[in-house]
Amino acid sequence: IRKFESETTVLALAVYRTFLTTFDTIRFEIDDIVVDEKERNHGLGTRLLNDLIKKTKEYGATKILVHCDPTNTDAHRFFFRFGLTIYVFEFFLRNNELLKSNDQIRIVDVTELSEKDNAQLLIQAHGIFRQLRPHL
Repeated sequence: IRKFESETTVLALAVYRTFLTTFDTIRFEIDDIVVDEKERNHGLGTRLLNDLIKKTKEYGATKILVHCDPTNTDAHRFFFRFGLTIYVFEFFLRNNELLKSNDQIRIVDVTELSEKDNAQLLIQAHGIFRQLRPHL
């Protein structure tokens, strides 16, 4: 932030979040790092990312995940300079394009299932979990 007389200008900002993963580890995700175009190449982004790395350690997170537009090659170079690597390949769907039918989505109240049905559901869920685990 820069303050001049009564005017305050945001020069750089970051949006981040932390949450507990399914493996009881803390995940630190950076959704946005933005530096005003006129203020770039003066070390603000570097200072901001260094501060975020420090925060990651304070939270006890084992990984930092930074979201970045696939076409933003300037940001890619910036993150590569910090030693970050490409970790995940994500897919995107706008809310208004969500599935037309709910046939592919199932919400089950397991308290209402028979013991046999509950066991079968757990077997199916375990198979899906094993498939997804490397990506979590």
